[in-house]
Amino acid sequence: GIYSSKSKVGDTIRLLLQNENIGLLDATLLSSLRVRTFDGSTERQNFTLNSSLLSVQLLGGSNNQYSVSISTSASFDRVQISIGDGLVNALAGVRIYEMKRMAQTPLIENSSISGNQLNTCFGTATSFTILSPEAGANYRWFNAPQEGSEITTGVSNNGASFSPTGLTPGTYSYYVALYRNGCADAVSDRAKVTITVNPLPSIDIDSPSACIEHGDVVFTLSNKQHAPISYQIQWTQAALDAGFPNISTDTTIPANNHISFAIPANIEAAHYSGSIIVKN
Repeated sequence: GIYSSKSKVGDTIRLLLQNENIGLLDATLLSSLRVRTFDGSTERQNFTLNSSLLSVQLLGGSNNQYSVSISTSASFDRVQISIGDGLVNALAGVRIYEMKRMAQTPLIENSSISGNQLNTCFGTATSFTILSPEAGANYRWFNAPQEGSEITTGVSNNGASFSPTGLTPGTYSYYVALYRNGCADAVSDRAKVTITVNPLPSIDIDSPSACIEHGDVVFTLSNKQHAPISYQIQWTQAALDAGFPNISTDTTIPANNHISFAIPANIEAAHYSGSIIVKN
């Protein structure tokens, strides 16, 4: 195969292979296949199909086709496939349906992401970036693994940044691929990221007002929704001035659902108020 331009360092070669007898490819035959890359007439790399730099995947269906991906580390503009030291036309028993040059699948970053999945709360701003984006390239986001509709809202920096908008509680999947030189076709597979937006937790307070001169005040939480596990208390400025301290760190909700705090000593008789914030 001869290309009109050089590859980028890190591009992969993808082959689609099949045993001509529609059976599984023999391991010995696979290991004898050789793939060479060239820059002009200069050989750059030489691979066999038992190399640690490649992956072999048996595709679904009854045709027993294999997708072979070879990672490269040197720029090239030509690819040659052979068996042993012979040229590809000497290959007996192997069909090569496709050979193409692919960019690395984009890597999606977010400080809270785990395995390309992100859990967040409703109303929390979420953004993704592409790790080490390729200079001069564009990254385009979609709502499906193939075809689908392109997403343009919230996309910036040539697609290297994406901030989904208008997300209500639920699960959403997004897909991104790399495009070069203004071409209409992607040069990479689409990478997937899934966001689960959790509804905000809520609670009720039984008898949310109390009249007391001193000692401890106890409030009982009830009707807990969406699994609140911790709380904070934020007082108004008047209550703070009177000596009620904020609880600004996440505090575990007790198993008995009772939250208590002491009335400050020598406090003046008045109405003091605050808010309880719960988290899951």
